[in-house]
Amino acid sequence: MKFLSLTLAAAAAFLVAGCASDGDPRSGGLFGYSPKAYEQRLQDREDRLADLEDEEKYQSQRKTKLQGDLKSRQAEEASLRQQVNRINTRSRNLDGKLKGAKSSQAGALAKRNANLRSRAAAADQMSDLSAKEAEIKRLRRELEELEREADALSW
Repeated sequence: MKFLSLTLAAAAAFLVAGCASDGDPRSGGLFGYSPKAYEQRLQDREDRLADLEDEEKYQSQRKTKLQGDLKSRQAEEASLRQQVNRINTRSRNLDGKLKGAKSSQAGALAKRNANLRSRAAAADQMSDLSAKEAEIKRLRRELEELEREADALSW
């Protein structure tokens, strides 16, 4: 009988140990249920959800801002491309003026004009918009100077 009671006591100890709570209210059986553990788990999940919702809101705002930045940069790129196209058109018109003039100065201006067009093509391929804009300004000033010199030759 003593052996039986020791065996029952040992079995009961193993059963109670098997029901020990690990913080998960779904496991542990009847003796492992803990309202505090359940509430803590629920609170942890609600906190995680709130964190994820905050992150989603932040990423959504960031996406909106980046899309706006992209549209702005695309518009700026298109504007700079149009400016390069205008420079090329004016440069071709200048070529027409210079072909009519048969002087050594006209030949030098034509070479400078051809160089200007090749620099304009290179500027059009630049990815750095601020450098591109600065180069376009330099090209525009140089083109205006070439046009003035060409006009002076034709008088």
